[in-house]
Amino acid sequence: MALPTEIFETKEQLRNYIQAKIVENNSRGIKEEHVNNIFNSVLDFLDGSAPGVYFCPAENLNSDFMVFASAILRPSGTGVHGSPITWDILNQDGLHNSSFFISASGILSGRLKVDYPTVKHICNLTVTPDESLAESGIVCGPSVGASNAEIAISKSYQSSCRLTGNGSGGWNKFGVDNSGYVVSTFDVVTGATTVLVPIRFGGDINSISVVYCGDKNYSVKRVFTGLPGARYAKFYLIDTSGNVVTTAPTTNDHILLSGAGTVVYKINTQIFIVTEAINTADIFNALSNFWIFGLFECWMVARRLTNTSVQVCWQTTYPSATNYKIYRDTSANFDTQVLIHTGMEGVFVDKELTPSTLYHYKMVAVIGGVDNDITTFTANTF
Repeated sequence: MALPTEIFETKEQLRNYIQAKIVENNSRGIKEEHVNNIFNSVLDFLDGSAPGVYFCPAENLNSDFMVFASAILRPSGTGVHGSPITWDILNQDGLHNSSFFISASGILSGRLKVDYPTVKHICNLTVTPDESLAESGIVCGPSVGASNAEIAISKSYQSSCRLTGNGSGGWNKFGVDNSGYVVSTFDVVTGATTVLVPIRFGGDINSISVVYCGDKNYSVKRVFTGLPGARYAKFYLIDTSGNVVTTAPTTNDHILLSGAGTVVYKINTQIFIVTEAINTADIFNALSNFWIFGLFECWMVARRLTNTSVQVCWQTTYPSATNYKIYRDTSANFDTQVLIHTGMEGVFVDKELTPSTLYHYKMVAVIGGVDNDITTFTANTF
């Protein structure tokens, strides 16, 4: 029996082909039940050898439309505060590649947005920094929708500064972070000193610590300042009798200050707008990436059958839809799209395609007589 050259769109077509060939070559009078056994054996073989990932079915999920997606988000720019930053999806660099996700950009909310075709259900979406970003303490997390996700980026930090009295009513500052701390003079009337934790650390201040480490048995009393923002602290030195010290600090009086909080990285229309630059190279290093992984149930999928044909499948349960249209284009913008099928069947084989070409397919639902673009998918005729 010669090998078939036809493309079978359904199992019934395959069954009819096998049956016709057996009847055509049936010199021994094989019974129909044996034809069915042969057919089922062929299907078992095909199902068992089919490549791909299998998903456990759930009550409200169609495992035939499950798609595992991944992408690498990479920024480009100078790393200078206020300079334009472009976010891209790394499609291919010889080793890395991405699939399903469409684009990435900064948005007005200050988050990083990543777009993908509209899906029916979202099973998972995970974003993680690469090793260089993780080593610098950056964390991230997505807010997920049917066609895009917004990724918040932040980083915990701790800053420190040492104050030493100058003997004339003031403090000298020391330490790598000292330039960011704003410290008032010592008030010899009230004994108060007010400190502003560096604005450059931005974000939310979780804690401010004030510790005395001089040559006296002083303790520290820190009070709420009433000033706006959590970056401010007012403190007093307390002697062993419990009294507030009003004597100006000397060079033997030392205070250790530290602040801890979270930096929220803001990306506004591709411009970095954190209050002040804080090691922007953390996220603007062109060799640093965010990795994103997703598992979706799609409205439509497409897969290569041969180097000249693609099978397009779509779910026919879109709310209020009375018909469906499938368009094809070689451009992701669908500016030269061609209508290739209209119907409710849920499956169509697109034939006579060009080998080694990436094709884009679009699913349109007809609702109340009006065409509604629902989603897209791609397939490559290797």
